Amino acid sequence: MAEFIEALKEVGKKNEFKESFPKEIETKEKKDSLVGIDGWLLIYTLYIIPGTISFIIILPFLFNLFNSENIYFKIIILFLLPLSLLKILSLLLIFGKNKKAPLINKFTLIYSSLFIIILSIFTPFRSVLDYSPIRIFVSVIIKLSWFTYWNISIRVERTFTRTYKLEVEKIEVE
Repeated sequence: MAEFIEALKEVGKKNEFKESFPKEIETKEKKDSLVGIDGWLLIYTLYIIPGTISFIIILPFLFNLFNSENIYFKIIILFLLPLSLLKILSLLLIFGKNKKAPLINKFTLIYSSLFIIILSIFTPFRSVLDYSPIRIFVSVIIKLSWFTYWNISIRVERTFTRTYKLEVEKIEVE
């Protein structure tokens, strides 16, 4: 029983030690821990890099397909070109920590979801690209999840909001 009471006293000492820290420092550290390209934002960035690189690689082939007689290839290319440009722009804005990054990334996710749904609905496109219903469903769910992340993430808000950056600089100066 005495050992138990001693253990409780030790726990009490640890709590007193934690309470002796100034609240301002603890709050600033918590704020700073959710700024920058890290966590889920890093995972999202790594998620869109391969798609962006593949669009860049296949771009010359798409222009060759545009000369083909197949109208479906031409329509797909007309959807793919803006999508590839949006993905490149998204990456540049993320790495530049531009305040327009959340808006452009959300638009890119919506555009790519619509592109996949349109390809899956129209019969001629199904023969051109092999999209199974499960693949389409999973792809749209993943994009909707990332869209939700861009809407509610504290890290996104703090990384891409100019007012937060100014508040942090003001704290550091004082």
